[in-house]
Amino acid sequence: MIGTTFYRPFATGEPFVIHGLEQDETVFRPIQRDHIWEPHLIAVLERIIRPGFVCMDVGANIGAITLPLARLASSGHVHAFEASANAAGLLRSNVVYNGLTNVTIVQKAIAKESGGMTDLFTVPGQLGTAHQAIEFGRDGERQQVETLALDDYGVSHVDFIKLDIEGSEIAALSGARKLIEGSLPILAIEYNPVPAAWFAGSERHSLYEVLTGLYPRIEIIGEGGTLQPVSAWAELDQALTKHVWRDLLCYSPL
Repeated sequence: MIGTTFYRPFATGEPFVIHGLEQDETVFRPIQRDHIWEPHLIAVLERIIRPGFVCMDVGANIGAITLPLARLASSGHVHAFEASANAAGLLRSNVVYNGLTNVTIVQKAIAKESGGMTDLFTVPGQLGTAHQAIEFGRDGERQQVETLALDDYGVSHVDFIKLDIEGSEIAALSGARKLIEGSLPILAIEYNPVPAAWFAGSERHSLYEVLTGLYPRIEIIGEGGTLQPVSAWAELDQALTKHVWRDLLCYSPL
């Protein structure tokens, strides 16, 4: 069943109306209960996103980050990538219902290479945990989804990328290396070693090594949008041991 609720990511301004599955405990139900989503990340976005920015929301789900990005980048554009057919359908509905004309939605799985097909698994009631299971986790509803490397997408410049695709982040970054090296976009990425190990067979430190090869500055996003610099894997590993997952902000200082 489709539910509707108000979503107020910003303290001021009109709220969004957002649609989602009533049984979705991962994204829609928390928004329905609290009318906010990841306020620590939203606080950072309010500081860094400029009106003319070109943004990519990779793992857009039903639009909890896409919608505020579109409002912040009011004269720019948001390219929202969501592999799950169910989530992408709700994302389209939310973009249209809120009258956002600066969003392009792409229903493909962001990966290392374009033009292939991958399995996508979604557990009923958990739209926020859709994953490309490679070795483990082959449960839930199975879809076949076309893959896309961001380097092949056709956008020559991007200012900001949000990346949260349940363990497939390394593959996505591998397919976006030219775009990242050419544009030096700010990157907000979820670092969660658990799905990375289950679904992609990655070691706990593997994503950190990829990130340090792309970005000279990595910071942990804390409560209220505070930023804690990370200078070594041991520091991030300690934070992950305490919190399981962390959102990171990666960038190249001017």
